[in-house]
Amino acid sequence: MRTSRLYIFGSLFLLALTGGTFGFHLVEGVGLFDSFYFSIITMSTVGYGDIHPWTTGGKLIAICLVFAGVGTFVGVVESVAESVFSVKEERAKREKRNMIRGIFFSDVGLDLLSRIVPADPARDGLYGRLDVNASWDRKRFKKAAKLLDAHVFTLDASQVDLHAVRALLREKSDLLLRLLENPSIGEHEAFSDTLRAIYHLRDEILCRPEDLSTLPASDLKHLGGDLSRVYSYISGQWLAYVRYLKESYPYLFYLAVRTNPFNPEASPIVKE
Repeated sequence: MRTSRLYIFGSLFLLALTGGTFGFHLVEGVGLFDSFYFSIITMSTVGYGDIHPWTTGGKLIAICLVFAGVGTFVGVVESVAESVFSVKEERAKREKRNMIRGIFFSDVGLDLLSRIVPADPARDGLYGRLDVNASWDRKRFKKAAKLLDAHVFTLDASQVDLHAVRALLREKSDLLLRLLENPSIGEHEAFSDTLRAIYHLRDEILCRPEDLSTLPASDLKHLGGDLSRVYSYISGQWLAYVRYLKESYPYLFYLAVRTNPFNPEASPIVKE
């Protein structure tokens, strides 16, 4: 929207400037550079007075420049200023969203993902190919994102420690709710979908009896679908967050590498 406004005002400004320059040059017989100079100072309302129209036609051109040019000149300045402030504002919002995403992974996301990945029957196709390290560049991250997009996220709920998952989601219920209520999250659709999927899984699993080992195969299949949805969303968010850390916070990135849920040998312990 702001780019469109800048384009419109910029086009009108150049049109008025061009018309004023050539019009004043033809009517007043002034050189092109002086005509351009006169048009600029008229449209910007500076008006030094060193050049001014003598003929009636030149005065009419000056009047047109004042009415048509000043508005477009101000519009261009305002649009540029808005674009600059918009970029800064968007950067601040992005930093805030990533900070919230960091809290999510630190408190619940990484733990949940680490419990789900081992139950993926196709996990061997991800191990090694998602072993993020310091040598990864943007091209490698994009390739990994395509890998996740093509991956079939199908989980067998009987292979997941449902009691541990339920305990985690029960403990972090307040955190998940606060994250969902945060207005900054609403601007990040993919992360909002991730939180909604996790909260739905929480509601589903808390409705079951305490002894989850007695659930029939049909119910485990239903929970498997909910777990697969969470697995799909949270994997993409994890990769995007790790990429952000590599570009912005190297010291946090190295911790994320050491706790990589797609590396079965990952350990937070720093080893030689």
